[in-house]
Amino acid sequence: MNAGNAVSWFRVVCCLFAVLALSACTTGLSNQAACLGHGDKGALAELKTQACGGSKLAQYELARAHETGDGIAADPARAVAWYRAAAETVGGTTYVYSPPVGSETYGRVIPVTTGPARPGLAAAQYALGRLYLEGRGVKRSDRKARKWLERAARQDYGPALALLEARFSEPGAAR
Repeated sequence: MNAGNAVSWFRVVCCLFAVLALSACTTGLSNQAACLGHGDKGALAELKTQACGGSKLAQYELARAHETGDGIAADPARAVAWYRAAAETVGGTTYVYSPPVGSETYGRVIPVTTGPARPGLAAAQYALGRLYLEGRGVKRSDRKARKWLERAARQDYGPALALLEARFSEPGAAR
């Protein structure tokens, strides 16, 4: 194997490692602290395992449980974190930086397709908007509430459409 082939294989291995590391980040790393809890039993433990694995539906159900205190201590801040995980769009294109190798003076940015973009759950986007309007678990913000409600409305989520109409279409409503 010559030096050129070795450098090429090194790049391939580095890129694969970077892609694997990035996929770990997109499957719940933002909720790492929430995933580290121990002592959960039964269905709640299974739900938490699925949520930490990236299941948007499980993230939504766990957020709802934290918001309502259903089978778990009510924690609006943790509910917001899980709703946000369920509401975010995932997939699409990720960009990986490849540092310079050998005599090259510049690195490269390599686009890596991680699959088709999947929109977040409209129900989670609506719940986030509602929590921002109420100021529960987050600082009250009409601007952020509207952003999340509009995302849910783009998916034709009825409750979001109704709340947007009621809250933001009145004269003098917050923008």
